[in-house]
Amino acid sequence: MRGMARARVAPIVGGLSGKLGEVVFASGPLGTQIRPMPQLVNPRTPAQVAARDRIRRVGRAWRDLDPARVAAWRGYALAQPPGPGGEPPRANTLFSALGVRALMAGGPLPLDPPGAPFLGDSVRLTAGPGPGAVRVVASGPNTPGVVTELLLQRLGSANCRTYLSRYRTARVLSFTAPGPLDLPAYPGTWAIAARFILTATGQATGLAELGVVRVSG
Repeated sequence: MRGMARARVAPIVGGLSGKLGEVVFASGPLGTQIRPMPQLVNPRTPAQVAARDRIRRVGRAWRDLDPARVAAWRGYALAQPPGPGGEPPRANTLFSALGVRALMAGGPLPLDPPGAPFLGDSVRLTAGPGPGAVRVVASGPNTPGVVTELLLQRLGSANCRTYLSRYRTARVLSFTAPGPLDLPAYPGTWAIAARFILTATGQATGLAELGVVRVSG
């Protein structure tokens, strides 16, 4: 294993271009759009169907939101750091990002904006090779209401660089005790990253890269 590290807890609410779990945020003529991650082989896998359902639920919720809550989300958006173009994020984009992530984490759909920053969890994560899998070891259980998202990225070799945008969600779970968890993986070189998600709000920490491992056949 290379680059064993402790999961960092830099809070994020921006960064709404690129990928989030199984969905993609993209800029278009009508503003930022949210859509499921493209699947090259089977666009109706259970994960893809679930992702589409979460997007539909969040879209309906925004359309049905009462004016007072819409105003609260607009105020929350104005308080966020500006995007690459110097403009603050859109209220509906933030609502969608946090809502989709909260549902992915097993929480309720948050109808109100977060009232405080999310600073992560105290769990320390390390990664190494397992039999036909990437093995993640947690130092202890997650705090109640917090889950861990584990992400993998296939590499051509251990010398290839990693890209945060190329990580794909492998598992979202709440560790209930210290110990290992195996993520099944094809033989080859894999990078692994993790972040913590607050289920009540959809807030998440930044991605922390845990290292690169070689999975044998």
